[in-house]
Amino acid sequence: MRDSVSLGGACRSVGTRERARSLAGREAVEGGVDQEWERIEQKLSQLSNFNPTKKKFLTRTNYYGQAVEMDNQGRLLLPQLLRESAQLKGEVAVMGYLNRLEVQSMEAVQKEVAEPFTADDEKNLDELGI
Repeated sequence: MRDSVSLGGACRSVGTRERARSLAGREAVEGGVDQEWERIEQKLSQLSNFNPTKKKFLTRTNYYGQAVEMDNQGRLLLPQLLRESAQLKGEVAVMGYLNRLEVQSMEAVQKEVAEPFTADDEKNLDELGI
């Protein structure tokens, strides 16, 4: 049986199925669980409809939002619009970030991990108790 997956913040799905979005200018596609999107939607619903940042965010998630289905092997085919906006060509990396997944080109990830972990990074983690 195939599971339905929603891509985009304005789409809804059931349970802990994944969602993904790509905001213009990002070189990644993000996906999170429904509980995380519901938390975001709850916060947005508290804001005025005249809030320009709320409108900007919702416009982008509605534009890029698309429903897709998982195949029998649990794979998702990211729609072309999302692949193009995130500049996903060739090999990709799926990165887990606690409450969301992020899909980036392997080249972008390799460039990011090549940056050194600095003393400031260590200090920031220490201040967080990590």
